[in-house]
Amino acid sequence: MPWRSACSGRWLSPTSSGPSPQRVSAYGPQLATVPLVAVLGLVVFLALRQLSDGSGGLALVDTLIVCTPMFQTWNLLDLVLLDWFLLMTLKPSFRVIPGTEGTAGYRDHRFHIRQFVNGVALATVLAVPVTLLALAIDRLLG
Repeated sequence: MPWRSACSGRWLSPTSSGPSPQRVSAYGPQLATVPLVAVLGLVVFLALRQLSDGSGGLALVDTLIVCTPMFQTWNLLDLVLLDWFLLMTLKPSFRVIPGTEGTAGYRDHRFHIRQFVNGVALATVLAVPVTLLALAIDRLLG
């Protein structure tokens, strides 16, 4: 199947010269990180702005109380919507490694629960620097 070269703008076939599709797709996770961080940053900004407008300023405990459940909600949505519903219920073909269709690993609920618990710890730890950063920005701008 032909695909467009990012460098030259030419249409290439898998046998023609140019970067391989595997090499091009290796940049996918890095490229997906940018919009993910942007969306997460926007959500944090809007939530903290709402807190600041309602209370007249940000306080450490109030900001931590807002940030922690926000990250925990993100973690829970990842577990329920992405892991369980999308990956384990719908099982889209683009997420299944060729040759591993129907293996037991795709039905391992315990794996996703363990990753959720790891996410709970990570979200709690991540809420602290985000809170401190929000307080620092609030002090600089306020």
